[in-house]
Amino acid sequence: MKAKLEYIWLDGYMPTQSLRSKTQVRDNFGGTLEECPMWSFDGSSTEQAEGNASDCLLKPVAIYPDPDRSNAFLVMTEVLNADGTPHVSNGRATIDDDDNDFWFGFEQEYFLWDVDTQLPPGFPHGGFPRPQGPYYCSVGAANAYGRSCVEEHLDICLEAGLNVEGINAEVAAGQWEFQCFAKCIKKSCHSYALFDKLWLIISNKYFIRTSTSSNFERIYTS
Repeated sequence: MKAKLEYIWLDGYMPTQSLRSKTQVRDNFGGTLEECPMWSFDGSSTEQAEGNASDCLLKPVAIYPDPDRSNAFLVMTEVLNADGTPHVSNGRATIDDDDNDFWFGFEQEYFLWDVDTQLPPGFPHGGFPRPQGPYYCSVGAANAYGRSCVEEHLDICLEAGLNVEGINAEVAAGQWEFQCFAKCIKKSCHSYALFDKLWLIISNKYFIRTSTSSNFERIYTS
């Protein structure tokens, strides 16, 4: 049976990197990180190489099932230079402390974005929503805008094994938050690494393909 591996990486744009991805099709794939081969891409199109020497490598570092596609996996990768050394944009490679005693947690706030109105849901045309107050941890359609998309993202992440610890509506209309946690940093935790999980949770927001969320793009606040 053929499997779809979605290789995900961070590009070289500054000051804010963006997610990139491409799909590799494999025969008789068993679903393990060890089976994911190194891959390459054109770094001149992602601000990671010059056009006359554009090859960059993708080193798989974490893998999770992709519940939103048939027989598919999300593969988080690091970017390497053509000679196998870490690329300057590869911040993950600079983490060299693998102490299991470290505990880390993140909360990520973000806005949903309506692609038709070019506004967050809950923002009226030519104006502003009601002042902050009723939206934080709100319930009901009058205050909790975009909940169906947020719930869909949560379900997909949990089904994939990404341990989102919680979600809630935030202080503005169309603004939400999720939390994630992990013990230790990266290599000693392998697929449970917090930073890998955080990016894969974010990538799941971009890669949701079902009809519930087809009218939304996802953008993130700092």
